Amino acid sequence: MITFEKVTKKFPLGNVALEEISFEIKDNEFVFLVGPSGAGKTTILKLILNEYPLTSGSIMVNDFHISSKKFHDVEKLRQKIGMIFQDFKILNDKNIYENVAVSLKIASFPSAYITQAVGEALALVNLSKKAEVFPSQ
Repeated sequence: MITFEKVTKKFPLGNVALEEISFEIKDNEFVFLVGPSGAGKTTILKLILNEYPLTSGSIMVNDFHISSKKFHDVEKLRQKIGMIFQDFKILNDKNIYENVAVSLKIASFPSAYITQAVGEALALVNLSKKAEVFPSQ
C-alpha cells in the first residue's frame, strides 16, 4: 500500500510542486498517474522512490516511511515499482502490448491480471487497436 498524508514538496527556489497532497493506493491496485505537464506526476513518483527529499508530510509504502529508510532498503523497493519516465525507453523488438506488459511480467503478476491491466491501460490512451504494432511501425 502507498499512502501520502499531507505531502508537500517545495524546491530550493521556492517553487511548490505539491501542497498537502493526500491519497492511498491499496495493495494490488493498478494505478495510472496522468495529467498535464507540470502537474506534479514525476514529483510524486520521485518522492515514492526517495529521489527527492520530502518537504513535509508522510509517505508510507508497505507500512514503512520512505524518507526514513536506508538506501539499500529503498533500492529493494524500487525493484518492485514500475515507472514510465518522461524520457521513456521503448523496447523496439516488442509490440505496444508487450512494452506495456513487460514490468508486470517482471514483477510476476498472473497472466490474467496482466491481460486485463494492459487492456485497460491501452484503452485509456486509445491504443487498443494498435496493441500488436511495433514502435517502428
